[in-house]
Parts: sequence; structure tokens; C-alpha cells
Amino acid sequence: MSIELILINIYLFVSLIAIIYMIGYAIPKKQSPLIRQIGLLTFLTFIYVLGYLIELNALSLEVKRFWNGVQYLVIPIIPPVWLLIAMNFIGLKIKKIYKIFIFLIPMMTYVMRFTNQFHQLFYASTYLENTQIGILMSIEYGLFYYFQVVYILFCFVFANILYLLKYNKVDTNQKKRIKRISLSSLAPWLGVFLNIIFAKNYPLDYSVILFPIAILLIIFSLKDEHRISISPFARNLMFMSSSEGVIVVNRERMIIDFNDKAKEIFVNINELYLSDIRLLKKLLPAFPSEMKMNHRELMKVSNCTYQVYLRGVFGKENEILGYVYSFSDITENINLIEQLKSNEERIKELIYLDVLTGVHNRNYLDYYIKENKYLQCSYILMIDMNELKYTNDHFGHQKGDEIIISLVNLIMKKLNNKDELIRLSGDEFLIFTYIHSEEKLKTWIQSLKAEALSIQYLSFAIGYAKIEEGLDFSMMYKIAEDRMYQNKIEMKKSKEII
Repeated sequence: MSIELILINIYLFVSLIAIIYMIGYAIPKKQSPLIRQIGLLTFLTFIYVLGYLIELNALSLEVKRFWNGVQYLVIPIIPPVWLLIAMNFIGLKIKKIYKIFIFLIPMMTYVMRFTNQFHQLFYASTYLENTQIGILMSIEYGLFYYFQVVYILFCFVFANILYLLKYNKVDTNQKKRIKRISLSSLAPWLGVFLNIIFAKNYPLDYSVILFPIAILLIIFSLKDEHRISISPFARNLMFMSSSEGVIVVNRERMIIDFNDKAKEIFVNINELYLSDIRLLKKLLPAFPSEMKMNHRELMKVSNCTYQVYLRGVFGKENEILGYVYSFSDITENINLIEQLKSNEERIKELIYLDVLTGVHNRNYLDYYIKENKYLQCSYILMIDMNELKYTNDHFGHQKGDEIIISLVNLIMKKLNNKDELIRLSGDEFLIFTYIHSEEKLKTWIQSLKAEALSIQYLSFAIGYAKIEEGLDFSMMYKIAEDRMYQNKIEMKKSKEII
């Protein structure tokens, strides 16, 4: 075995080990589409390199032919996969029918290569040839082989064209990556060129030798995405099963990964893979597209409320690698807060409302006075029902309650929206009114008493006092109370109270 062949064997063996490592990283399920495609390309390259390594070291033509056939299980698929990676990298979306068309030539290659009926179009014969580096298998190719070579070169040229179109639309850091990944697409060209130059003395397949380097260039070009991607085990264990929606973007805010929960929130997010995350606003107008790092915002989606948090991902030198958007469903928390607020209001109602009549009670009076709200009013009125005990004793408490409710309904009907009615005790009420003049107030009292005459057993006395800012509330209360008792005495004298 020649020194050249030994060195090639060592190189291919080391390449296989490196490729296995790359497959272990990129091929697991639920990785991002771009990483999965790179994983597929890496796996195809592994089969290609392995087949060629064994073919080089096989001694018989039959074994060499077999392993050459193994290589051709993957060689036709590599160019279209490479092209799809380029499309994904620049964010170009194509219909499924066009993807099928891309794989049409590889399908034809399989037919030509592996069927007895058509293989003459691909290769006429195979034979062993003694070269300077060892015994190698030579192939007399048919017309379709050269057609396939043109197709392969077309795929890689078109991939480079796509990268160039993207090149002018990105920043400096992204341009460096595009240069590296474009360089990887030159591997087949260089391989064909070397095959022509060394066809006689060193008739090797230089494409298979260059492919591992090309794969490494692709991985290196996407190192930022790799560095902010989660390891496969952790990804499946935590990232994909997380109750939070997570979207990972690179430094240019291009979407490079997302979990299942994010797919639930943004139903068609797959269509925006490798697109600007701000385009999510088209899918969901509530998405806060102009968020700042380390900020939180709320996002309403149907009946759910999400807290959106944006944080950065940094490298060893504190350079920004990308960003992570997390979407926490806080609907239950929001509902709980609303429920607590509702309960708080309900508790206030229970504390401040009279159960029988539904108007405010004495507890509310204490709050009303403490907050000095009464100072905005003009007058305070004191009402005391007459002979309620007599009604309760002779007609029952239910009848007494009915009369109390009738009085409350009558008063509420005549009050303004701002006026306050408070039940102090069983038969005592307090009114804070905005009626400004005493004359109008007296007219209002007369009207109230006149309407009360239509309600059987309903009778009451009223006293009032003007609210003055410098006067203590207890003094005003006493004035209204005294006038109320004076009114009660007058009613007894006039036999309005029997």
C-alpha cells in the first residue's frame, strides 16, 4: 500500500469520526429544520465516505463494485439536500411540487444506476486498474452520468447564487458566515477539477475527499445557531416539553428554533422559519414585535394571556449570539387576580351594604365620614319610621320588613345619582343630598311624605341640617336628629301618628 493511500485512509477515517460526532449533534428528532437538514446531509456524507473508504481498500472488483453501489445510494440525494439547505438559510420558501421536481434527477439516477435494463446509460463497464497509489476500480461512464454531473454542479451553483442574493441584505457578521458557507459549495467544483487533472496518475474521487471539509465549513458558518441551540437531550427533555412557549432567534432576529408550545401559540410559525421574528405580528397582531431585551410585556391571544419575556444569549466574550423569547401563560393568575378583586368588592358589599334593603349600612357611614365625602354634599337628613314596633308586634316582622323596603324604594326613586341613603338601624335612615337650597329641600321632603301616604302603615319623621365645612359632623348629626324628633312631636300633636 502506497504512502498516498495510507494518508488518504487516515484522512477518511478521521473524517468518519468527525462526521459521527456531527450526526450525533444534528440528527436527533425535533431539532430545527435547518439543523435537521444539515444532519441529513452529514449522514449522507458519512455513507458516501464510508463506502469510498471500503472501496479503496477492497481487493476484488466485486467488492469494490458493491461499495460503489452503496455510495450511489446517497450521492444523487446530496445535491438537492444541499440546495434545500441554501433555501432554508436565506428563508426562501418553495412549494412541495417544486421540491419534488428538485429530486426528479436523483430518482432517475437510481433507475439508471441500479437496473440492468438502463445501467448502460450510466456506466458501460467496471474494471480494476493498477495506479501509482494502488489498485483502484475504474468505470466507463455512460451519457446519463455526465448529465447527472451537470445537475450536481447546477445545484451547487444555484446554492451559491442564493447565498449571493442574501449577501447584500445582511450585516457584516452575517456576510462572513455567508462567505464561509458559499465556500463550502465550491467543494464539488474543485472535486471535478481535481478529477480531471489527476485522472491518469491519481484517479481518486476527490469530491468525497472534499465533502467532509465542506460539511465542517457549513457547521462553522452556523456556529452561532449551534451555540444558542440546546443540546439534543436537554432539548427533548426540557425545551420541547416546556409549558412555556420558546422561540430562539439569531442576532439578526431570524427565527432558528421553537418548541411545541410556541407552535400552539403561533399556529403557522413553521412558515416563518429563518424569517424575521417581527413577521410574527402578521400571524398574531398582539405579538410585541418591538420588545427590548430583558423586558416583559403582556400578549392577549383569544381567552389566554401570555407574559412575553425577551432575554439575550451571550458568548464567552460577552458578544451577543442571539435572543430567546419566552411566552408564559398567566391566564390563571390574571383570572385569580380578577377573582380576588371581585371578592374584595363583594366583601366590601357585605361589610357596607344592608342585607334587607340593599342600601349602605352604618359601617359605610363610618367610612363615608372618615373619607370626608359628606363635605361635598349640601344637607344631611335624618329619618325615623313611626310605630314600626307596633307593626311588627301586631302584623309580624315580615310586614314590618315590607314597609321598610317600601320606604327605601320610595326614597331611592326620588334621590339623585350622587345622593347617599344609609340605614343606621332598624327604623332609622340617613340621607346625604346635593340639593343646594333649603326651600327645594323642604319641597322634596313634602313630596316624599305625600307619596308615602299611599303606602299602608308607612309613617316617618324627618329632620335635616346644613353641611358646613367648619362644623363637626356630630354637631350636624345632632341638629338633624333634634329636628327629626321635633317633627315627630308635631306629627303626634296633629295626630299623624296614632
